[in-house]
Amino acid sequence: GEGYALGNLGMAQQHLGWHGEADGNLVRSLAIARELADRPVCEEADIWYERQGRHSRVLGPDHRTLNLARQVAAMARRFGDRLSEANALGDLGIMFRVLGDLWQAHDHLHQALAITRELGNQPGEADLLNELGETVRAMGDPTRALGHHQVAVLLADELCDDYRRACALDGVAFCHQARGEGEEARAAWSRALRLHEVLGTPEASTIRERLHAASRSP
Repeated sequence: GEGYALGNLGMAQQHLGWHGEADGNLVRSLAIARELADRPVCEEADIWYERQGRHSRVLGPDHRTLNLARQVAAMARRFGDRLSEANALGDLGIMFRVLGDLWQAHDHLHQALAITRELGNQPGEADLLNELGETVRAMGDPTRALGHHQVAVLLADELCDDYRRACALDGVAFCHQARGEGEEARAAWSRALRLHEVLGTPEASTIRERLHAASRSP
């Protein structure tokens, strides 16, 4: 039908780099899917949205990506797809934080976290706790943010997930630094650095720079 045709055209335009045309056709495809309650078309749009969401984290979100994320969340809710709904809400939270709307970010991340916990998705829970911690710290409450990151560390420990543990420790370090606890911040960054070095992940260089800068501070 028309929804599939527009969706396929949008995907082709995306591959060719015609992002403006792709956005328009994919949003129209999703609108038709919503009107007809067409789950397969919604899922095609969701696949594109995931790709576009990753792209927006590099280039910065815009109103089109926000609008599509809202539509994906609404469709997922309509079809009872809790995982996709949580993913879209989490992405909305991150985008709102990047745009400086911290209360909207906090609200969407909390909604995503509640669904993720309901689903028993511990990796997703750890990721969202780190995002929530970063948001709360930006709101000026490093103590509460520290609690979120510490729970993320515990979840990563349970999962034996060194990458998520390192990411959570990075958040722990930032919170200690914001609280004026330089020694604790350096200890957390040191642990995160060791994990990233063992994993061979690119974040190691960034953590090394943070640790070096913190070591020059009292």
